[in-house]
Amino acid sequence: MPPFAHHLPVAALLTALTSQPVMAQPAPATPPGESTVSVGLMTTSEWRPYRGVGNTTSLFPLLQYENAWLDIWGPGADIKLKDDGPLAVMLRARYADTGYDASDSEALAGMKDRKNSVWLGTKLQWRTAVAHTSLEWLTDGSRHSKGQQAKLWVETMMHAGPVRIVPRAGLQWQDAKYVDYHFGVTAAEATATRPAYRGHSVLNTELGARFLYTFTPSQSGFVDLSATALGSAIRRSPIVERSWVPAVRAGYVYRF
Repeated sequence: MPPFAHHLPVAALLTALTSQPVMAQPAPATPPGESTVSVGLMTTSEWRPYRGVGNTTSLFPLLQYENAWLDIWGPGADIKLKDDGPLAVMLRARYADTGYDASDSEALAGMKDRKNSVWLGTKLQWRTAVAHTSLEWLTDGSRHSKGQQAKLWVETMMHAGPVRIVPRAGLQWQDAKYVDYHFGVTAAEATATRPAYRGHSVLNTELGARFLYTFTPSQSGFVDLSATALGSAIRRSPIVERSWVPAVRAGYVYRF
């Protein structure tokens, strides 16, 4: 059996609730007629890039259901078009809380609230015993930004005693509409200290590592560390003060 085959519950749940790229299940897929259910808890500490907005700490419940053709994980779901052999192809829907309220900081006062969105698209993954390479394309199904984004990332597995370490590196492209909606400043929103700004497409870089520990065959714990380097089209925005966005996540998962 491939070395990543026993880590699907943690990986899928992290994907759903953190928007971070993680490994999907390698072949073989869930056999026809069988399904799995996992539950757990996750705490997150994340920094937002906006001026005057610090880190936020939250506690989330984790829930996943999967069968041979469907994978539902928290606020997201995949329909598996192909999930056997080295290549996986799936349709994806995911809710992402990338918006903000003008009341989040003094620097955003007078801005129009930016709404969260449901993102729709597809994901391709090439899986080997050495690494998983994934490509994801999503469009704003809620039509708030009318934007698109794509991710390309690679991750592999290492061991340190009983702890499994999954380092990853990735690139994330976001189009001009996405950047302008989330980081732009319209003429009506501009002030003497917040000039108007029109966003352009951007390429962000992410580095991260996940640490997994199995307590029993059905119980696992994890810690995930990541940092995203924001592209220049985001950094130049007058409402942005960070060039790097770090995040820490930890949790517990029980698989039935």
